[in-house]
Amino acid sequence: MELETAQSVVYITSTAAIALVLVLLAIACLREVHWWPRRLTQSSRKGWRRPLWALTGPDEEASAPWAPGRAERLWIFFVAVLSQWLIVWTGHLLAGWSQSDFLARVWERFTTAGDAPHYLWLAENGYATSGEEAMYIVFYPLYPALIRALTGLLGGLENAYALCGMVISQVCFGLASVEMVRLAGRYLPRERVLTVLAAWLMYPFVFFCFGVYTEGLFMWLSLLTLRLLEERRWVAAGLAGMLAALCRTQGVALLFPAVLCWLRQPKGTRRQWSALALLCIPLGFGLYLLCNRLVCGDWFAYLAYQSAPPWYNTAHWIGENLATQLGVAVENPWLAGIIYIPQLVLYFVGLLAAAGLLLRRRALPVVLYSVAYLGMSYLHGWMISGGRYMLGCYVLFLSVGAVKRRWVRVPLLAAEFAALVYMATAYMQSQAIM
Repeated sequence: MELETAQSVVYITSTAAIALVLVLLAIACLREVHWWPRRLTQSSRKGWRRPLWALTGPDEEASAPWAPGRAERLWIFFVAVLSQWLIVWTGHLLAGWSQSDFLARVWERFTTAGDAPHYLWLAENGYATSGEEAMYIVFYPLYPALIRALTGLLGGLENAYALCGMVISQVCFGLASVEMVRLAGRYLPRERVLTVLAAWLMYPFVFFCFGVYTEGLFMWLSLLTLRLLEERRWVAAGLAGMLAALCRTQGVALLFPAVLCWLRQPKGTRRQWSALALLCIPLGFGLYLLCNRLVCGDWFAYLAYQSAPPWYNTAHWIGENLATQLGVAVENPWLAGIIYIPQLVLYFVGLLAAAGLLLRRRALPVVLYSVAYLGMSYLHGWMISGGRYMLGCYVLFLSVGAVKRRWVRVPLLAAEFAALVYMATAYMQSQAIM
Protein backbone atom coordinates (compact mmCIF):
# COMPACT_ATOMS: atom_id res chain seq x y z
CA MET A 1 0.00 0.00 0.00
CA GLU A 2 2.86 2.40 0.80
CA LEU A 3 4.40 1.78 -2.61
CA GLU A 4 1.07 2.40 -4.34
CA THR A 5 0.71 5.67 -2.44
CA ALA A 6 4.23 6.73 -3.42
CA GLN A 7 3.53 5.85 -7.05
CA SER A 8 0.33 7.93 -6.96
CA VAL A 9 2.30 10.87 -5.57
CA VAL A 10 4.90 10.51 -8.34
CA TYR A 11 2.16 10.30 -10.98
CA ILE A 12 0.40 13.43 -9.74
CA THR A 13 3.50 15.53 -9.09
CA SER A 14 5.15 14.63 -12.41
CA THR A 15 1.99 15.47 -14.32
CA ALA A 16 1.46 18.72 -12.42
CA ALA A 17 5.11 19.72 -12.88
CA ILE A 18 5.15 19.36 -16.62
CA ALA A 19 1.73 21.01 -16.91
CA LEU A 20 2.98 24.05 -14.99
CA VAL A 21 6.12 24.31 -17.11
CA LEU A 22 4.08 24.00 -20.30
CA VAL A 23 1.82 26.85 -19.18
CA LEU A 24 4.81 29.07 -18.41
CA LEU A 25 6.40 28.09 -21.70
CA ALA A 26 3.25 28.81 -23.71
CA ILE A 27 2.91 32.28 -22.15
CA ALA A 28 6.59 33.02 -22.75
CA CYS A 29 6.39 31.94 -26.40
CA LEU A 30 3.21 33.94 -27.03
CA ARG A 31 4.80 37.00 -25.51
CA GLU A 32 7.97 36.47 -27.53
CA VAL A 33 6.07 36.55 -30.84
CA HIS A 34 3.83 39.42 -29.62
CA TRP A 35 0.65 37.36 -29.58
CA TRP A 36 0.10 37.86 -25.84
CA PRO A 37 -2.61 40.47 -25.04
CA ARG A 38 -0.98 43.79 -24.24
CA ARG A 39 -3.15 44.42 -21.18
CA LEU A 40 -1.72 41.28 -19.57
CA THR A 41 1.89 42.41 -19.97
CA GLN A 42 1.71 45.76 -18.29
CA SER A 43 0.47 47.42 -15.13
CA SER A 44 -1.57 50.61 -15.04
CA ARG A 45 0.46 51.97 -12.14
CA LYS A 46 2.84 54.72 -13.28
CA GLY A 47 3.11 53.10 -16.69
CA TRP A 48 5.41 50.39 -15.31
CA ARG A 49 5.45 47.43 -17.67
CA ARG A 50 6.03 43.99 -16.22
CA PRO A 51 4.83 40.57 -17.41
CA LEU A 52 2.42 39.07 -14.92
CA TRP A 53 3.87 35.59 -15.56
CA ALA A 54 7.39 36.57 -14.53
CA LEU A 55 7.99 36.06 -10.83
CA THR A 56 11.50 37.39 -11.28
CA GLY A 57 13.11 39.48 -13.96
CA PRO A 58 16.24 38.90 -16.00
CA ASP A 59 19.72 39.36 -14.61
CA GLU A 60 20.63 42.92 -13.84
CA GLU A 61 24.09 42.27 -15.29
CA ALA A 62 24.74 43.17 -18.87
CA SER A 63 25.30 39.89 -20.69
CA ALA A 64 26.61 40.86 -24.11
CA PRO A 65 27.11 37.84 -26.35
CA TRP A 66 30.51 36.22 -25.95
CA ALA A 67 31.85 34.47 -29.02
CA PRO A 68 35.00 32.41 -28.40
CA GLY A 69 37.73 32.94 -30.98
CA ARG A 70 39.20 30.23 -33.17
CA ALA A 71 42.03 29.46 -30.76
CA GLU A 72 39.60 29.27 -27.82
CA ARG A 73 37.32 26.92 -29.75
CA LEU A 74 40.29 24.68 -30.50
CA TRP A 75 41.20 24.57 -26.81
CA ILE A 76 37.61 23.75 -25.86
CA PHE A 77 37.59 20.88 -28.36
CA PHE A 78 40.76 19.27 -27.01
CA VAL A 79 39.80 19.83 -23.36
CA ALA A 80 36.45 18.13 -24.00
CA VAL A 81 38.00 15.09 -25.68
CA LEU A 82 40.74 14.85 -23.04
CA SER A 83 38.14 15.05 -20.25
CA GLN A 84 36.44 11.98 -21.70
CA TRP A 85 39.65 9.96 -21.59
CA LEU A 86 40.42 11.14 -18.07
CA ILE A 87 37.04 10.18 -16.63
CA VAL A 88 37.12 6.76 -18.33
CA TRP A 89 40.67 6.26 -17.00
CA THR A 90 39.54 7.25 -13.51
CA GLY A 91 36.55 4.91 -13.63
CA HIS A 92 38.80 2.10 -14.87
CA LEU A 93 41.22 2.47 -11.96
CA LEU A 94 38.52 2.89 -9.32
CA ALA A 95 36.80 -0.20 -10.67
CA GLY A 96 39.87 -2.17 -9.61
CA TRP A 97 41.38 -2.93 -13.00
CA SER A 98 45.11 -2.73 -13.67
CA GLN A 99 46.61 0.03 -15.80
CA SER A 100 47.88 -2.45 -18.37
CA ASP A 101 44.31 -3.60 -19.10
CA PHE A 102 43.02 -0.09 -19.80
CA LEU A 103 42.79 -0.12 -23.60
CA ALA A 104 41.42 -3.66 -23.73
CA ARG A 105 38.80 -2.84 -21.12
CA VAL A 106 37.81 0.39 -22.86
CA TRP A 107 37.44 -1.46 -26.14
CA GLU A 108 35.22 -4.08 -24.54
CA ARG A 109 32.95 -1.67 -22.70
CA PHE A 110 32.51 0.89 -25.45
CA THR A 111 32.28 -1.29 -28.55
CA THR A 112 30.56 -4.49 -27.37
CA ALA A 113 28.10 -3.33 -24.68
CA GLY A 114 24.61 -1.86 -25.00
CA ASP A 115 23.55 -0.76 -28.47
CA ALA A 116 27.11 -0.49 -29.82
CA PRO A 117 27.07 -3.93 -31.55
CA HIS A 118 23.79 -3.04 -33.25
CA TYR A 119 25.21 0.16 -34.77
CA LEU A 120 28.33 -1.68 -35.88
CA TRP A 121 26.26 -4.45 -37.50
CA LEU A 122 24.24 -1.82 -39.39
CA ALA A 123 27.40 -0.02 -40.48
CA GLU A 124 28.80 -3.24 -41.91
CA ASN A 125 25.65 -4.83 -43.34
CA GLY A 126 22.93 -2.19 -43.67
CA TYR A 127 19.27 -2.78 -42.80
CA ALA A 128 18.03 -6.37 -43.09
CA THR A 129 14.72 -7.12 -44.75
CA SER A 130 14.14 -10.36 -42.82
CA GLY A 131 15.52 -12.50 -40.04
CA GLU A 132 16.45 -11.54 -36.50
CA GLU A 133 18.50 -8.56 -37.66
CA ALA A 134 15.41 -6.95 -39.21
CA MET A 135 14.67 -5.50 -35.77
CA TYR A 136 17.60 -3.10 -36.20
CA ILE A 137 15.30 -0.89 -38.24
CA VAL A 138 14.57 0.81 -34.89
CA PHE A 139 17.99 2.50 -35.16
CA TYR A 140 18.26 5.64 -37.26
CA PRO A 141 20.57 5.52 -40.29
CA LEU A 142 22.89 8.54 -40.03
CA TYR A 143 25.37 7.28 -37.43
CA PRO A 144 26.00 3.82 -38.95
CA ALA A 145 26.19 5.43 -42.41
CA LEU A 146 28.96 7.75 -41.21
CA ILE A 147 30.82 4.81 -39.66
CA ARG A 148 30.60 2.94 -42.95
CA ALA A 149 31.80 5.95 -44.94
CA LEU A 150 34.79 6.58 -42.67
CA THR A 151 35.68 2.89 -42.63
CA GLY A 152 35.72 2.91 -46.43
CA LEU A 153 38.28 5.72 -46.37
CA LEU A 154 40.54 3.86 -43.93
CA GLY A 155 40.61 0.63 -45.90
CA GLY A 156 40.75 -2.84 -44.41
CA LEU A 157 42.06 -2.15 -40.93
CA GLU A 158 41.23 -4.73 -38.28
CA ASN A 159 38.20 -3.68 -36.20
CA ALA A 160 37.93 -0.61 -38.44
CA TYR A 161 34.18 -0.23 -37.92
CA ALA A 162 34.42 -0.05 -34.13
CA LEU A 163 37.46 2.23 -34.29
CA CYS A 164 35.68 4.60 -36.68
CA GLY A 165 32.59 4.60 -34.47
CA MET A 166 34.63 5.69 -31.46
CA VAL A 167 36.48 8.34 -33.46
CA ILE A 168 33.22 9.82 -34.79
CA SER A 169 31.67 9.89 -31.32
CA GLN A 170 34.64 11.58 -29.67
CA VAL A 171 35.23 14.12 -32.42
CA CYS A 172 31.54 15.00 -32.45
CA PHE A 173 31.56 15.38 -28.66
CA GLY A 174 34.43 17.85 -28.95
CA LEU A 175 32.49 19.77 -31.60
CA ALA A 176 29.35 19.63 -29.45
CA SER A 177 31.28 21.12 -26.52
CA VAL A 178 32.37 24.01 -28.74
CA GLU A 179 28.76 24.56 -29.83
CA MET A 180 27.59 24.45 -26.23
CA VAL A 181 29.97 27.29 -25.38
CA ARG A 182 29.01 29.31 -28.46
CA LEU A 183 25.31 28.89 -27.72
CA ALA A 184 25.64 29.67 -24.01
CA GLY A 185 27.71 32.73 -24.91
CA ARG A 186 24.61 34.29 -26.45
CA TYR A 187 22.86 34.34 -23.08
CA LEU A 188 25.51 34.49 -20.35
CA PRO A 189 28.72 36.38 -19.54
CA ARG A 190 32.02 34.61 -20.15
CA GLU A 191 32.65 33.43 -16.57
CA ARG A 192 29.33 31.68 -16.36
CA VAL A 193 29.66 30.26 -19.86
CA LEU A 194 32.69 28.39 -18.56
CA THR A 195 30.49 27.16 -15.71
CA VAL A 196 28.08 25.81 -18.33
CA LEU A 197 30.97 24.03 -20.04
CA ALA A 198 32.09 22.51 -16.73
CA ALA A 199 28.54 21.31 -15.98
CA TRP A 200 28.37 19.80 -19.47
CA LEU A 201 31.71 17.99 -19.21
CA MET A 202 30.89 16.65 -15.74
CA TYR A 203 27.39 15.37 -16.44
CA PRO A 204 27.16 11.97 -14.68
CA PHE A 205 26.46 10.04 -17.91
CA VAL A 206 28.61 12.05 -20.33
CA PHE A 207 31.00 9.12 -20.89
CA PHE A 208 28.49 7.60 -23.30
CA CYS A 209 29.81 10.11 -25.84
CA PHE A 210 33.10 8.21 -25.68
CA GLY A 211 32.00 4.98 -27.34
CA VAL A 212 29.87 3.67 -30.19
CA TYR A 213 26.69 5.54 -29.34
CA THR A 214 24.83 8.31 -31.16
CA GLU A 215 25.14 10.78 -28.27
CA GLY A 216 28.15 12.73 -29.51
CA LEU A 217 26.83 13.09 -33.07
CA PHE A 218 23.31 14.01 -32.01
CA MET A 219 24.45 16.57 -29.42
CA TRP A 220 26.66 18.28 -31.97
CA LEU A 221 23.92 18.48 -34.61
CA SER A 222 21.20 19.65 -32.21
CA LEU A 223 23.39 22.30 -30.55
CA LEU A 224 24.58 23.47 -33.95
CA THR A 225 20.97 23.79 -35.10
CA LEU A 226 20.00 25.85 -32.05
CA ARG A 227 22.91 28.24 -32.57
CA LEU A 228 22.19 28.63 -36.28
CA LEU A 229 18.55 29.37 -35.49
CA GLU A 230 19.59 32.14 -33.10
CA GLU A 231 21.80 33.56 -35.85
CA ARG A 232 18.92 33.33 -38.36
CA ARG A 233 20.91 31.19 -40.74
CA TRP A 234 17.82 29.35 -41.84
CA VAL A 235 19.15 27.08 -44.59
CA ALA A 236 22.10 25.86 -42.54
CA ALA A 237 19.82 25.38 -39.51
CA GLY A 238 17.34 23.39 -41.56
CA LEU A 239 20.02 21.09 -42.94
CA ALA A 240 21.63 20.54 -39.51
CA GLY A 241 18.20 19.86 -38.00
CA MET A 242 17.41 17.40 -40.78
CA LEU A 243 20.59 15.46 -39.99
CA ALA A 244 19.73 15.50 -36.28
CA ALA A 245 16.30 14.03 -37.09
CA LEU A 246 18.08 11.35 -39.14
CA CYS A 247 20.11 10.51 -36.07
CA ARG A 248 17.48 10.22 -33.31
CA THR A 249 13.74 10.65 -32.86
CA GLN A 250 14.18 13.69 -30.62
CA GLY A 251 15.70 15.59 -33.53
CA VAL A 252 12.16 16.40 -34.67
CA ALA A 253 11.80 18.50 -31.48
CA LEU A 254 14.11 21.07 -33.10
CA LEU A 255 11.12 22.15 -35.18
CA PHE A 256 9.62 23.89 -32.13
CA PRO A 257 12.45 26.39 -31.57
CA ALA A 258 12.75 26.75 -35.34
CA VAL A 259 9.16 27.96 -35.61
CA LEU A 260 9.62 30.24 -32.59
CA CYS A 261 12.77 31.84 -33.98
CA TRP A 262 11.08 32.40 -37.34
CA LEU A 263 7.91 33.90 -35.83
CA ARG A 264 9.69 36.30 -33.49
CA GLN A 265 11.21 38.16 -36.43
CA PRO A 266 9.50 41.44 -37.37
CA LYS A 267 6.78 40.64 -39.88
CA GLY A 268 8.45 42.62 -42.64
CA THR A 269 11.61 40.50 -42.45
CA ARG A 270 9.97 37.06 -42.59
CA ARG A 271 10.64 35.22 -45.82
CA GLN A 272 8.79 32.25 -47.24
CA TRP A 273 11.99 30.56 -48.35
CA SER A 274 13.33 30.58 -44.80
CA ALA A 275 10.19 28.82 -43.58
CA LEU A 276 10.64 26.21 -46.31
CA ALA A 277 14.26 25.71 -45.25
CA LEU A 278 13.12 24.93 -41.71
CA LEU A 279 10.79 22.23 -43.04
CA CYS A 280 13.95 20.23 -43.71
CA ILE A 281 13.88 19.30 -40.00
CA PRO A 282 10.79 17.05 -40.19
CA LEU A 283 12.04 15.92 -43.60
CA GLY A 284 14.82 14.09 -41.75
CA PHE A 285 12.24 12.03 -39.89
CA GLY A 286 10.41 11.50 -43.17
CA LEU A 287 13.56 10.05 -44.72
CA TYR A 288 13.79 7.61 -41.81
CA LEU A 289 10.18 6.57 -42.43
CA LEU A 290 11.09 6.11 -46.09
CA CYS A 291 13.83 3.68 -44.98
CA ASN A 292 11.14 1.75 -43.12
CA ARG A 293 9.01 1.64 -46.26
CA LEU A 294 11.82 0.55 -48.55
CA VAL A 295 13.25 -2.08 -46.20
CA CYS A 296 10.15 -3.47 -44.46
CA GLY A 297 7.31 -2.41 -46.73
CA ASP A 298 5.70 -0.38 -43.93
CA TRP A 299 6.27 3.32 -43.19
CA PHE A 300 5.99 2.66 -39.45
CA ALA A 301 7.58 -0.77 -39.19
CA TYR A 302 9.91 0.44 -36.43
CA LEU A 303 6.96 0.80 -34.04
CA ALA A 304 6.22 -2.93 -34.13
CA TYR A 305 9.86 -3.83 -33.56
CA GLN A 306 10.19 -1.30 -30.72
CA SER A 307 7.26 -2.81 -28.84
CA ALA A 308 8.64 -6.36 -29.16
CA PRO A 309 11.54 -8.00 -27.30
CA PRO A 310 14.21 -7.00 -26.41
CA TRP A 311 13.03 -3.38 -26.20
CA TYR A 312 9.37 -3.61 -25.09
CA ASN A 313 9.18 0.09 -25.88
CA THR A 314 5.70 1.55 -26.29
CA ALA A 315 4.56 5.06 -25.49
CA HIS A 316 2.72 5.71 -22.22
CA TRP A 317 1.90 8.86 -20.32
CA ILE A 318 4.89 10.33 -18.46
CA GLY A 319 3.28 10.07 -15.02
CA GLU A 320 2.50 6.40 -15.57
CA ASN A 321 6.06 5.72 -16.74
CA LEU A 322 7.64 7.42 -13.73
CA ALA A 323 5.32 5.64 -11.30
CA THR A 324 6.30 2.34 -12.90
CA GLN A 325 9.98 3.23 -12.60
CA LEU A 326 9.53 3.84 -8.89
CA GLY A 327 7.99 0.42 -8.49
CA VAL A 328 10.80 -1.23 -10.46
CA ALA A 329 13.36 0.64 -8.35
CA VAL A 330 11.84 -0.82 -5.18
CA GLU A 331 11.83 -4.32 -6.67
CA ASN A 332 15.41 -4.03 -7.99
CA PRO A 333 17.43 -2.07 -5.44
CA TRP A 334 20.73 -3.06 -7.12
CA LEU A 335 19.64 -1.11 -10.23
CA ALA A 336 17.83 1.72 -8.47
CA GLY A 337 20.95 3.80 -7.80
CA ILE A 338 22.32 3.63 -11.34
CA ILE A 339 19.17 3.62 -13.49
CA TYR A 340 15.76 4.27 -11.98
CA ILE A 341 16.37 6.83 -9.23
CA PRO A 342 18.61 9.02 -11.45
CA GLN A 343 15.89 9.00 -14.12
CA LEU A 344 13.27 10.09 -11.60
CA VAL A 345 15.46 12.85 -10.17
CA LEU A 346 16.57 14.15 -13.57
CA TYR A 347 12.98 14.52 -14.73
CA PHE A 348 12.11 16.94 -11.94
CA VAL A 349 15.50 18.66 -12.05
CA GLY A 350 15.08 19.19 -15.80
CA LEU A 351 11.66 20.78 -15.37
CA LEU A 352 12.93 22.92 -12.48
CA ALA A 353 15.83 24.12 -14.62
CA ALA A 354 13.44 24.95 -17.48
CA ALA A 355 11.13 26.87 -15.15
CA GLY A 356 14.06 28.79 -13.69
CA LEU A 357 15.26 29.92 -17.11
CA LEU A 358 11.72 30.84 -18.13
CA LEU A 359 11.27 33.01 -15.07
CA ARG A 360 14.61 34.68 -15.72
CA ARG A 361 13.60 35.21 -19.37
CA ARG A 362 16.64 33.48 -20.76
CA ALA A 363 17.35 31.16 -23.71
CA LEU A 364 13.73 30.62 -24.70
CA PRO A 365 14.48 28.58 -27.86
CA VAL A 366 16.74 26.26 -25.85
CA VAL A 367 14.09 25.93 -23.12
CA LEU A 368 11.41 25.16 -25.69
CA TYR A 369 13.56 22.48 -27.31
CA SER A 370 14.64 21.00 -23.96
CA VAL A 371 11.07 20.66 -22.67
CA ALA A 372 9.97 19.03 -25.93
CA TYR A 373 13.02 16.75 -25.81
CA LEU A 374 12.35 15.82 -22.18
CA GLY A 375 8.71 15.06 -22.89
CA MET A 376 9.54 12.86 -25.89
CA SER A 377 12.18 10.99 -23.90
CA TYR A 378 9.97 10.27 -20.90
CA LEU A 379 7.09 9.00 -23.00
CA HIS A 380 9.10 5.80 -23.54
CA GLY A 381 7.29 3.03 -21.72
CA TRP A 382 10.25 0.88 -20.68
CA MET A 383 12.87 3.52 -20.05
CA ILE A 384 16.28 2.28 -18.92
CA SER A 385 18.52 4.90 -20.50
CA GLY A 386 17.01 8.08 -19.09
CA GLY A 387 20.28 9.27 -17.59
CA ARG A 388 21.98 9.03 -20.97
CA TYR A 389 19.05 10.62 -22.81
CA MET A 390 18.99 13.65 -20.52
CA LEU A 391 22.39 14.72 -21.80
CA GLY A 392 20.33 16.38 -24.56
CA CYS A 393 18.23 18.40 -22.10
CA TYR A 394 20.42 21.50 -22.35
CA VAL A 395 18.59 23.54 -19.72
CA LEU A 396 20.34 21.35 -17.14
CA PHE A 397 23.62 23.02 -18.01
CA LEU A 398 22.47 26.54 -18.87
CA SER A 399 20.61 26.76 -15.57
CA VAL A 400 23.84 26.12 -13.63
CA GLY A 401 25.49 28.97 -15.50
CA ALA A 402 22.49 31.20 -14.87
CA VAL A 403 23.10 31.01 -11.10
CA LYS A 404 24.80 34.28 -10.18
CA ARG A 405 26.24 33.20 -6.83
CA ARG A 406 29.55 31.38 -7.12
CA TRP A 407 29.11 29.79 -3.70
CA VAL A 408 26.04 28.06 -5.11
CA ARG A 409 27.57 27.05 -8.44
CA VAL A 410 30.68 25.43 -6.98
CA PRO A 411 28.85 22.89 -4.75
CA LEU A 412 26.56 22.01 -7.65
CA LEU A 413 29.54 21.26 -9.86
CA ALA A 414 31.26 19.30 -7.07
CA ALA A 415 28.19 17.12 -6.55
CA GLU A 416 27.89 16.58 -10.28
CA PHE A 417 31.54 15.53 -10.54
CA ALA A 418 31.15 13.07 -7.67
CA ALA A 419 28.13 11.52 -9.41
CA LEU A 420 30.13 11.30 -12.67
CA VAL A 421 32.99 9.44 -10.99
CA TYR A 422 30.52 7.04 -9.37
CA MET A 423 28.69 6.31 -12.63
CA ALA A 424 31.89 5.96 -14.66
CA THR A 425 33.27 3.52 -12.10
CA ALA A 426 30.06 1.49 -12.12
CA TYR A 427 30.07 1.41 -15.91
CA MET A 428 33.66 0.19 -16.05
CA GLN A 429 32.67 -2.51 -13.53
CA SER A 430 30.20 -3.76 -16.16
CA GLN A 431 27.16 -2.70 -14.18
CA ALA A 432 23.94 -2.31 -16.17
CA ILE A 433 24.15 1.39 -17.00
CA MET A 434 22.68 1.81 -20.48
